[in-house]
Amino acid sequence: PSPQALFRRSLQPGSHSAGPVVPMSAGKPAANAVWIIGGKILLALLHLGVSMTAARRLGPGGFGEIQYAAAVTGLLLPLCTLGLHDVLIPELVLHPQNSGVALGSALGMRLAASLGVLVLWGFLLQWTGQGEGGSVAFLYGVSLVFQAAEPLGDWFRSRLQSRWPALISCAAAVAAGLCQLGLLLGGAGIRWFALAHGLEAAVAVPLLILAYSRSSGKQPLRWDSATARTLWNQGRHFLLSGLLVALYGQTDRLMLRSMAGEAAVGLYGAAGSISALWIFVPAALVETARPLLLARFRQDPAGFRQGLAALYGLLWYGSCLAALVICLLSRPLLLLLYGQAYCPAWGILCVAAWRPAFSCLGIARSIFLAAHRQFRYEKYLAAAGAAVNLVLNLLLIPLWGPLGAALATLLAQAVANVGMNFLIPPLRENSRLLLQGMRPHILRFLLAARKRRQIHGRRPPHTP
Repeated sequence: PSPQALFRRSLQPGSHSAGPVVPMSAGKPAANAVWIIGGKILLALLHLGVSMTAARRLGPGGFGEIQYAAAVTGLLLPLCTLGLHDVLIPELVLHPQNSGVALGSALGMRLAASLGVLVLWGFLLQWTGQGEGGSVAFLYGVSLVFQAAEPLGDWFRSRLQSRWPALISCAAAVAAGLCQLGLLLGGAGIRWFALAHGLEAAVAVPLLILAYSRSSGKQPLRWDSATARTLWNQGRHFLLSGLLVALYGQTDRLMLRSMAGEAAVGLYGAAGSISALWIFVPAALVETARPLLLARFRQDPAGFRQGLAALYGLLWYGSCLAALVICLLSRPLLLLLYGQAYCPAWGILCVAAWRPAFSCLGIARSIFLAAHRQFRYEKYLAAAGAAVNLVLNLLLIPLWGPLGAALATLLAQAVANVGMNFLIPPLRENSRLLLQGMRPHILRFLLAARKRRQIHGRRPPHTP
């Protein structure tokens, strides 16, 4: 059979035997994690600086418009990504000899989807007459087209070579941030600020192409219709689940705007930004662990389960610690970062700070689903979260406003990322691993593993 046929066969559920695993020596896990975390820290600082300036210059009302535009863009994003991220990285790890076909097909699919979504979104806004809020959301969403180049970054991440995506993302963020700050300080309108948001993704496109063209191990990018259909058949489960996740992730801001106004969205957005300041750390841990655990699943299933449970434990206890610190410092953080006008959001922040504790578990769960080829359950998990969030927002926003929206989203995260695992029989093994990671003894395991690494890292003195 041709390489394309082998690749398409390898994507079928239950197939784990076609093609070699990408060598993990292509990048050292520790160095890869450093690059991911370092890049995320710089990105978070840059985005925080822009967000702080925008919040102070535009006020809660104008900042709420930007938050609304970000929510609409986040809702459209799954239609542009087509769920390919969760399918593409495992296949690049397991079948690197077919990376050119996979990447070329994924790039073509994402570009076509992004252009189509943006055009349809523009027609819908024109037809419904959304006014300035709609135009700001459309200009903010132009970035979706340039994000179609993200599969090239996935190729580097699958080889544990996150240095290049990290450097490129930081360079693009610096360029976009300087432009946005200049527009804000120069008194430009909110529409120009929204349009400049897309500059970050636009600058990254030629840099990603250049980095890929000069990398060793690359293959010519080629479109293959049959491969695209296979990627679509696997990714559509993540597409639907991504839409549902986006729905319950953005419902709060969309409903707040219609029920409480832009100022409430601005307060809610400021609290949400602070609660997610550190989220790059668990995200980097998951991205680093993903190729390692997927490779271990084929060679050492028991080691895979132990490693995934340890990852769950690290994410859970780390998230709870971060949430506790944010709650204790909620008022000073809001005053320092966003100003006196946003201090009433301290209660919202105390609730929103606990959301990453559950969302991180859902991100790590994608490793279990990818290893067992159980992609189809993503949509059921996300549907449960979306339904719970919608109902609770309808009940709680009229009672408590933005605080009710924060509580609704927190409960929806808990249901989708923890509770539903116990109700779906094939995911009960993941539930056991989740509980194993949440038990206090996992802390002793992590500390013992760190001690073993320190002992093994010490080299005995050289003797002639």
